[in-house]
Amino acid sequence: MRKSSSWRSGRPGVSVIAAASAAGAARALIWVIGRRRWRALDLGSTKAFLEAEAPRVTCRRHGVVVCAVPWARHGSRFTRAFEDQTAWLSVNTSESAVAELMRVAWRTVDAICERVCDVTVQGVVGVA
Repeated sequence: MRKSSSWRSGRPGVSVIAAASAAGAARALIWVIGRRRWRALDLGSTKAFLEAEAPRVTCRRHGVVVCAVPWARHGSRFTRAFEDQTAWLSVNTSESAVAELMRVAWRTVDAICERVCDVTVQGVVGVA
């Protein structure tokens, strides 16, 4: 049987949920902090955003971290589809053209390409 309690912190929009087993052996804190937005592929001429709850959890090994979401890579404010298209375009066109087409700064294009390359290299190394 699990017990849980909830209380409000001093910051607006922040709740803390404590969950523990009946014996009280394991305890985890879940920090629910509002909503997050990820930039998605444009819908015609309209910018699109995906918005969802992204709770923070306390991990004994890593401290407080944001839960992983299936539509975005770790540390990114863009969806996987947006990043994949940006990386593909950057291989086939100039960086300034990609920045204009995707409506982001050219530094953002660099950061996206690095993130996609890191994930791709890790996947290839993991297979070998």
